[in-house]
Amino acid sequence: MKGTDQLMLNFPAARRKLRVAMVTETYPPEINGAAMTVSRIAEGLQGRGHTVQLVRPRQSPSEQPVHTPLFEEVLKPGLPIPRHNSLKIGLPAKQALIRLWAAHRPDIVHVFTEGPLGWSALAAAEKLRLPVVTNFHTNYHRRSEQYGFGWLKNPITAYLRIFHNKAQRTFVPTSTLQDELSDLGLRNLQVVARGVDTRLFNPARRSIALRRSWGGRPKRPRGDVCRPARGGKKSSGRIPCLLDDARRTTLGKTGAGRRRPGTGTPGARISAGHIFGNTRA
Repeated sequence: MKGTDQLMLNFPAARRKLRVAMVTETYPPEINGAAMTVSRIAEGLQGRGHTVQLVRPRQSPSEQPVHTPLFEEVLKPGLPIPRHNSLKIGLPAKQALIRLWAAHRPDIVHVFTEGPLGWSALAAAEKLRLPVVTNFHTNYHRRSEQYGFGWLKNPITAYLRIFHNKAQRTFVPTSTLQDELSDLGLRNLQVVARGVDTRLFNPARRSIALRRSWGGRPKRPRGDVCRPARGGKKSSGRIPCLLDDARRTTLGKTGAGRRRPGTGTPGARISAGHIFGNTRA
């Protein structure tokens, strides 16, 4: 149309809203890295308008599932894990999941844990021809030696290989772990790095009083905070540190264990016990 002004409009690409089924055998208020990861991913998906269906073991007899417009909990039977009574392992539920997902198909199934409930989710997704991805959180094959079951290392490795190779993609936190698992025969690995909640952990929450109570320098604090694996032997030599002088270091630990007050002595180790919410920052 010569001589006529033309109005060009740029429309953003339409984003498809997904229905994501997430299957896990651990979830807050349980305290561990896998539970926190599941919780953060669920929150992030809902924040982008996706619908999350969370399938997990019931944590107490009186617990009721949560339902919101973008979030649906499906609670399944579970049993306490030996030596970890606060945690549950989900019981097999293949047929129940087939009925659940056949009635309302998810776009994708995301399996976070390798227990019986996770295996059931893989089998149900395969039966219904649903795309499925998994997460590799815990090095059970290596931890077997720490827990005194080193003779089970090879069977555990074989099980993890079969489990994760059933998925179209397995997410791992580091390229180092990706290489290690690839050498063990796991396929379709993709690195999805761990994140930090910068709203919670930021310099605005720095406490000079706390650093002094732990023997740290107000202007040049030096230290590392970690959560030791319960029941495992995690030595400070295996904790990645950016420290060049251990004599001026205060090592802080959170999680299970006795709480010991700071001594003010350089090189001291402090166990703060369980801490929650903003106190962690």
